[in-house]
Amino acid sequence: MPKVIFIFLVLFCIILAVFSGEAAFNNEIESAICLGFIILLGIPHGAIDNHLFLSKSETSKLKFYIQYLSLIAINALIWFLLPQISFIVFMLVSAFHFGQSQFNHFFERDTFRHRGIYLTWGVGILSGLILYNISELEALEGLQIAMGFLFNDESTRILAGLHIASIIFFVALMIIMGIRKEMHWKKIMLEGIVFLVILTALYLFPPLVGFSLYFVILHSMKVLEEEFTFLKSNGNIGSLKEFLLLLLPFTAISIFGIFLLIGMIHFEILNLPYGYLFLILISSITLPHVFVMDKFYN
Repeated sequence: MPKVIFIFLVLFCIILAVFSGEAAFNNEIESAICLGFIILLGIPHGAIDNHLFLSKSETSKLKFYIQYLSLIAINALIWFLLPQISFIVFMLVSAFHFGQSQFNHFFERDTFRHRGIYLTWGVGILSGLILYNISELEALEGLQIAMGFLFNDESTRILAGLHIASIIFFVALMIIMGIRKEMHWKKIMLEGIVFLVILTALYLFPPLVGFSLYFVILHSMKVLEEEFTFLKSNGNIGSLKEFLLLLLPFTAISIFGIFLLIGMIHFEILNLPYGYLFLILISSITLPHVFVMDKFYN
């Protein structure tokens, strides 16, 4: 069993045991802990996109940075013009990225069927996150701008149908993988258990806790390990210390930028709800990162 899956399952059991009794989640404490781990591990896993991309491409550094920053700027602009469309695109791109990072190591090359697994797995996770926590998300300031179309009975039913369909297609594709001997049945069973535990965490825990448990452990830690292994095998780094130093510059810039924007909202220099700003920031960082990681995995 991969160690990140082991850590994920252990933490899930600990959280479940602690809060299944009389203890209750404290919103302020849970938010501080979850955001702390997202900053500590979530942001750094995308902080070396430049090194990953340029090590496998003939593109110049200047051209890469122009393209990377342009994607961020264009994405942020579209959020102000078409927030609901931007939200849907963000969910689909994130779903594919999450599924790809979870399953890419099982396949020597991507096929249409493999990409179907990536997308259905990711859609199952993210649709579950929204569906299981629809009332909590509706109460968050600013999310109505991008997600308001989901907060009604008809949209909830459609979302539930999408959630069930994505799970059915994911299970069917995994069975095909087993029949075609592209994945061992033991690995298929393990991934099925992990998928079920993630959905259970999203259902039982507050949205930020459930998502952070998946995102920090199964996604960010796994990707960081893959990046470290790749850069070390290529001779770009020689130790963990060098890897951490490589992560530091853009991690620090990203954190500074986030707190700068939060400060601008706090002092009313920028008139945006915190929830809406969060979506813009996360999606703008995610979009170019997804393209870099797709090239990296292929």
